[in-house]
Amino acid sequence: MPALSIFCSFVRRSAHALLVVALCGAAPAFAQVQGAGSTLARDLMAAWGSQYGASVGGVAYEAVGSSAGVSRATEQSVDFGVTDVAMTAVALK
Repeated sequence: MPALSIFCSFVRRSAHALLVVALCGAAPAFAQVQGAGSTLARDLMAAWGSQYGASVGGVAYEAVGSSAGVSRATEQSVDFGVTDVAMTAVALK
């Protein structure tokens, strides 16, 4: 997985490379968790999702881009959003 290797290298160089934007509410036990966001994090989310998903009923991640992931998390149409762009304090509120 060269893309994952490049991504991990990028994350090590920048502490703000990946920011999980929001958990917009606790998912019920054994309900699939829905997320959207960064295309850069697609492979990482697939790896995490396969491990974590077993304990919550599954993880569905849609790589739609950081801006769309932030928007969907803000709108609460997904359980979490992922961005690889550092957000301002105002945007986090």
